[in-house]
Amino acid sequence: TDSRRSGSLATPLHPVHPLVMGTGSHRGDDHEDKAKDDGAGGPVLQLYKRRWYVLFVFMLVQMNQNNVWLTYGATSTTTQEAYSINMSWVNALGNAGPVAFLILYPISSWAIGALGLRVTVLIAAALTSSGAILRAFCYSHDMVWMVFVGQLLNAAAGPIAMSVPPAVSAAWFPTNERTLATALGSVVSSLGCAIAFVAGLAVNSVHQLHILLYIEGLFCLVVFLMCCIYFPAAPPTPPTLSAVRYGGGGGITPKSTTSTTIVVDNKSHHHHHHHRNTINSSEQAPLLSLPSSSSSSSSSSSSSSPKRSGLTLLRQSLGMFLDKDSCLLLLTGGFVQGVNSAWTGVIINLLLPLGYSQSQAQWIGFICNIMGMGGGIIFGKIHDSYFKNYKALLIFNYAFTAVCGIAFTFATAGMYIPASISVPIVYIATAMMGLCSSGLYPLLYEALAEITYPASEDVSGGMVSVINNLSCFIYIFVADYLTPFTMNCLLVGMSLVSLLCTAVVRKRYVRSDLDAAVA
Repeated sequence: TDSRRSGSLATPLHPVHPLVMGTGSHRGDDHEDKAKDDGAGGPVLQLYKRRWYVLFVFMLVQMNQNNVWLTYGATSTTTQEAYSINMSWVNALGNAGPVAFLILYPISSWAIGALGLRVTVLIAAALTSSGAILRAFCYSHDMVWMVFVGQLLNAAAGPIAMSVPPAVSAAWFPTNERTLATALGSVVSSLGCAIAFVAGLAVNSVHQLHILLYIEGLFCLVVFLMCCIYFPAAPPTPPTLSAVRYGGGGGITPKSTTSTTIVVDNKSHHHHHHHRNTINSSEQAPLLSLPSSSSSSSSSSSSSSPKRSGLTLLRQSLGMFLDKDSCLLLLTGGFVQGVNSAWTGVIINLLLPLGYSQSQAQWIGFICNIMGMGGGIIFGKIHDSYFKNYKALLIFNYAFTAVCGIAFTFATAGMYIPASISVPIVYIATAMMGLCSSGLYPLLYEALAEITYPASEDVSGGMVSVINNLSCFIYIFVADYLTPFTMNCLLVGMSLVSLLCTAVVRKRYVRSDLDAAVA
């Protein structure tokens, strides 16, 4: 199929999926929520109620990874006392996350494609739990190396935790729930950070810090055991046509034969479906066929997620930079996400020199992250159910983040805003920044998944996270050398630049158009 006609990247990243051709009947399932089967050889798609439990378990993994990352940043004063280190070393503990991500991302991305979701999520949960437990046994400056090793182990789980959310939603959820599922899987990181801040409020001594570390290590171990008990790689039968590549089963197996394929024409800037069916009578295409019901059981039990080679991963990753729209979204969105994450991580260090107490700074960080989780869910639901236009929603979020950032910057610097209302303005501006900046996560993940399809969702999500962690590392690194006012201005500036770049992006829904064509 001509990639220019289909709206995919200039260099095809993966063969476009043809229609699912069925020859057997749909199998019943006690956990079935909804199934699609035309009974006459059409597509067989199915939803499972257990998809919410799978998402919940992954959310716990994501939450723990971020909570463990921010523990020392949220208790910076007590951490310095406990290990006899200064603020620069506390920032270095926070920077362990971005550094490990940038080094290990290629390996983790390959692992997701080669090993599947179950194995890679288990690895992430194991790394986080081992890192959290190791930190709990560090009691003095002489043992501080254990803290750094524990932080690095947890950081090694970051590439998986940050890349997998769009893949989980694509493998388990239908088109009208995907953005919400991605939102829940990604912005729960804000809940992890919020827990770190509120836990930090209760830590006023070295002894209390050690108790907190014990609790975190124990809970991470419980979540790891939950993953071991039940976290399948994919549902038995996929919920959408685009989810077939995640494997699972339903007896879906590759077959080479002549097929009818779908060509999605999505050159329109509006979200209207323009489909054309073309008969591919002369070429042999890999079809997805359903065997008879008698063989379904055996084939589903042996099915597994398709493997992705390193060359395919490289081609899909580089392909994102060859398309103007995906490149703009990737770079601007990734940098804004990274700056927002880093800003939250060092907010205590930014506010303490301005006369705010550690308790005030912790509450401000807590409010920012709680509102951030709500923002991701709200905007994810809006995009799924009410206003399916990621471009407009991204522009709104960038604009509102910039406005609130300006208010925060002026209020903390004592400029243009009366001192009597500056503190309330800081709280309100921070809350609104958290709402909108975290609302970017699901929108950006889903926008790139749509534009770059058929590239895997974990690849597009992973590349955003690479840019995210690169900018996060730079922001935290320069925090020791720039004033709080300059650091706040960087946040505002990145939001404005991203707004302008997103305005020229052409809105496309390649993946959703394909799914809608066979719905």
